[in-house]
Amino acid sequence: MYRKKKKTSYIKNRTALVIAFSSLIISSVLALTIFGFYAYLGWKEKEIRRNYRVALYDLNAKAFEKYVIVKLDAKFDNEGIFKGKPIVRGTIKNTSRKTIYSLRLRIAFYDKEHRTVYVDTFYPVGLALESLINVVDIRKTTKNFLLEGDSISFKHRLENCPPKVLEYLKSKRKFAGLGASEPLKLEYKIVGLDIR
Repeated sequence: MYRKKKKTSYIKNRTALVIAFSSLIISSVLALTIFGFYAYLGWKEKEIRRNYRVALYDLNAKAFEKYVIVKLDAKFDNEGIFKGKPIVRGTIKNTSRKTIYSLRLRIAFYDKEHRTVYVDTFYPVGLALESLINVVDIRKTTKNFLLEGDSISFKHRLENCPPKVLEYLKSKRKFAGLGASEPLKLEYKIVGLDIR
């Protein structure tokens, strides 16, 4: 009888230990699940905000491109840090009643059959939107921006130009008719704009 009592109390103690250990594991899993869920919601909120900013950046480019006047020219630079390198230089004028904080410009060279020869995208005004944490940072960190009615000049080096573009730019330096290469057409498109 004494042995039976001892065995029963041992089983009861063991059962209580198993119950306590199981409860601890279940509570830990529940706490980690809740923590993971809130961490996911925080990440998702940041991702939604970023996607919204990028979509607005692209939409502004389409809506306000008529208020931005861009003039471009491609050539080999004669002076400065880009001397002897292929560049695109130009001016951008803001004719809207708002300030432009960031502008992404895509340029492309096309041949006479309108096939793309070279494409480049850069920021002549402001910074890349993706490098900023939020829209308020644009105003704090951007040194160059365009006020209403203001204009800015820029130079952008063309990296990894194909030989066709280099030949075309070289032929522009020579007198008419001497060593002319196939003419290329330079076009641009505003593909991102932060305007406020």
